[in-house]
Amino acid sequence: MKYSEIISTIESIHFENNDIIKFVESFNAHNLKEEIRFAKAHKRYKCKFSTRKPIRALYTLDFNDSDWFIKVNLFTIHRYIDKVYNMSKNIQDIILSGYDCKDCSPNCKGGVKFKYNNVAYDKCIGVNFNFKNLSSNEWNDVIILAKKEIEARTNKA
Repeated sequence: MKYSEIISTIESIHFENNDIIKFVESFNAHNLKEEIRFAKAHKRYKCKFSTRKPIRALYTLDFNDSDWFIKVNLFTIHRYIDKVYNMSKNIQDIILSGYDCKDCSPNCKGGVKFKYNNVAYDKCIGVNFNFKNLSSNEWNDVIILAKKEIEARTNKA
């Protein structure tokens, strides 16, 4: 399934708002690698979009005909955590309540480490941050975070 087919599939489901399409389309110019599959057991589409250099998932769009969420992998959030302070409490809560890293696999590259309000966090990179049921302004904030992630991955300072 290609990018245009993803958009067509999303449009065919007739979600009540266009936030999901806006989110996907906002990354169209970033040349992300797409991996799309239909998980038969869960009856859900899983569309993973990854940066090419370094190769790492940026976000996964997970949806069926009645529900959707976006899992965003903010692996370098420590480089732009200051942006989160100006976002809604809901966005802050989602980030701070993400699953804690438990070193569950020998293949794990380690958790997402950052400080927020002088508290150290170590969040699971495999599960990371799941966003759903947000306002349009909050979706714009998630887009900002994902774009900051792309910048941080490509500008290793």
